[in-house]
Amino acid sequence: MIKDVTVQINSAVKYKLNGNEFIPKNVDGSKMDTLIYNGRSYVPLRAIADAFKVAVDWDGATSTIILGEREGKGVSLLDLKPRLEDFFYDTEYLVITSDKDALTFHGDTEVVFNFGIDSVSKSKSATKIFVSLEKKFQTLKFYTWTTDNDGKLVIWDTTNKSSIELKRFDIPKNELKEIEVNVGGVDSLLIEFGGYNKTKFVIAELYLK
Repeated sequence: MIKDVTVQINSAVKYKLNGNEFIPKNVDGSKMDTLIYNGRSYVPLRAIADAFKVAVDWDGATSTIILGEREGKGVSLLDLKPRLEDFFYDTEYLVITSDKDALTFHGDTEVVFNFGIDSVSKSKSATKIFVSLEKKFQTLKFYTWTTDNDGKLVIWDTTNKSSIELKRFDIPKNELKEIEVNVGGVDSLLIEFGGYNKTKFVIAELYLK
């Protein structure tokens, strides 16, 4: 239920975050002031959450503000229409797939995944996945493995011009590795991966919570 109320805008309220001045800003960069209602201060939630690297989203169907991780598995990264990029001279093939043969890890126990990205590369930075998160997600989870040779995998925050490395992983060949990275506050994300010499590299079951 929505009702009309009378509030005051107090532009004199200041914020400090970990001892430093903090100015809450809207998505367009404009300053956001504090609202006063019934003697209480109401702060701009999205700006505050962004300062603390907490994901924020709005579910219009249930009128719910979602903070932090989502329930259950979350959202498939593939539903966000990621852009795949490869170096033509270093990548033999790169494909989004649901093929069970390509997505089966053959270890002591065979594990079959439902969807993922299958590639064969010849350098550690051969393949890149770009995806827009719009600061709506808190955690990225997926599984990965390589064959033939060891691999490298790096997760980058590319929100600003100067990319920030979030996490770096060594991927030993023939070893299934579960990856989990905090992506709270990230607007644009890059997953960069590849192997040494010729290496099959699989990333499977990519979910954002």
